[in-house]
Amino acid sequence: MITATQYRAKAAEYTELLKAAHLPAETREFRKREQSYLTLAENEEWMADNSAKIDSRGADENWYGEAILAQQGKHPLGCQGPDVATQSIAASTRPHASAVRPMFESLSQRTVIIGNSGAGKSAFAEDLSALIHVPVIDLDLLNWEGDGYGRKRDDDAARRMTLESSAGPLWIIEGVYGWLAESALPRATALIWLDFQWSLCHAGLLARGPRRGATDQDGAGLLKWAETYWNRQTSSSFAGHSRMFTNFPRTKFRLENREQATLLLADLRAYGAAHAAFQWAAGE
Repeated sequence: MITATQYRAKAAEYTELLKAAHLPAETREFRKREQSYLTLAENEEWMADNSAKIDSRGADENWYGEAILAQQGKHPLGCQGPDVATQSIAASTRPHASAVRPMFESLSQRTVIIGNSGAGKSAFAEDLSALIHVPVIDLDLLNWEGDGYGRKRDDDAARRMTLESSAGPLWIIEGVYGWLAESALPRATALIWLDFQWSLCHAGLLARGPRRGATDQDGAGLLKWAETYWNRQTSSSFAGHSRMFTNFPRTKFRLENREQATLLLADLRAYGAAHAAFQWAAGE
């Protein structure tokens, strides 16, 4: 196994070659390889720093909670979207490398992330975006006018903006608003539901504090609203998100705690590093 130190040494070789490069094509190629090896080094260091979290799962602990991967073939009668078949990953075991590839490919295209307020959807979306270099679209910005939470946007206008955003080739759309997320699902290649218990969501809301100019009164109202997530029957509730997850016919993950979210990102990071190393080694 190549270490982070070895990757950095390889990057240093291309740094020296850059100094002597004269042709634009050489400069581009050497810089690309330098950055590639630096990225691999950072990935190895990240894996080492998080090894305790990654390797400490017990035999009776779930890796991802619930995970369904899309595979090529015909999907069940009545499902909309690309033809796919789904296959469950055993929740109590780490997925085989052959399962990580379709998982990575699905999540690197168009992913919808749902969950209660405070679950950490925005943070997870940003972490995923950093791995796959796909832009994040926050449904808060489509549901509300301006930079705050004072004026709700017209429902039709918000849906139209969501549809326009989901028409793009690559994106991550995240938010609690099920009625907006549903507008993006027909084009989504993956769905992630952060199904966290209230204690985690409550702590998340308190930790982040008011956002986008929200007042303390707005924050208190959001806490009360989020606490009723399991009692409401709207599309933006546990019941609504559960229906969305059940009916979504492609790759999907139901994560039940932050450890499972960390493990999913770790596997994606490791796969991306291994895939990149294979490509770059082939090009040497």
